Amino acid sequence: MAAAGTGSRFCEVLLFALAASAAIRADDCPDCASSLCPTHEEREEAALAPFNTTNGMPTPEDRLATLDGIEAVCRQHMNFRHPGTARKVAGLLFDADHRVRMRAAEVLRTVGEIHTAGELAGRHAASLAPQLATKPVKPSEAAGWNRDLELFKLLVLVCGESGVMEASPSMVRLLGTPSMDLLEIVANACGGIRTHEVATAILNAWVAMPKTDSRSGARAVALLAAWRAVTRAEMKAPKGASKEDFERFVAECRKWLKENQNGPEGLLN
Repeated sequence: MAAAGTGSRFCEVLLFALAASAAIRADDCPDCASSLCPTHEEREEAALAPFNTTNGMPTPEDRLATLDGIEAVCRQHMNFRHPGTARKVAGLLFDADHRVRMRAAEVLRTVGEIHTAGELAGRHAASLAPQLATKPVKPSEAAGWNRDLELFKLLVLVCGESGVMEASPSMVRLLGTPSMDLLEIVANACGGIRTHEVATAILNAWVAMPKTDSRSGARAVALLAAWRAVTRAEMKAPKGASKEDFERFVAECRKWLKENQNGPEGLLN
């Protein structure tokens, strides 16, 4: 059983963080450059303190309060976001409580160090994809499946918005999903990861996609938009159901991929 003072301690930490965020404009800190300034380092350590004690966050409400406090403090120094903080927040993506999982993903999105947040959000989304690829048959399993799908959508968004190289391997895995419903979610989010590997995965997904179901048009549009966002190439898109026109488009895309290899830091030019 948690100590009687646990709840009040969490309130103190949260109020401290919120008061601090009110005192300092929620933006950049001129003293946080390549590392946290002493003031923000102390405040962030205080917000992270519950992670460092045994049973420091015994209830979902405690964990939610901790996440709120972390977000409030991190908003004071958005020009320097610590990877270690993002990793601790990402650990709560596996929490037993759905509210905590979703809040952790939200905090990664709003204040997480983007390289760490993009990589870890993508990894977790990719780990969820296989179990989401098939819709549940039993009504008793539907609620849990829907909660996981909600988290998946947010994680894919965090991964895609990061725009970082570290998110590329997970995005490639996600684009390879056999689920057309999941593919549409991923296609709408992957345009920010501008790597040769993601561009290739988009094209492969397009080629493999069934063209006969009721959502095939919407998925094709999403994949085309993703292709253009990633490659910034403007080859003429296929029109209608012409096999020849589709094959022409795919051939032009493959030619483009061959001629445009990785640019600086692995990203496309």
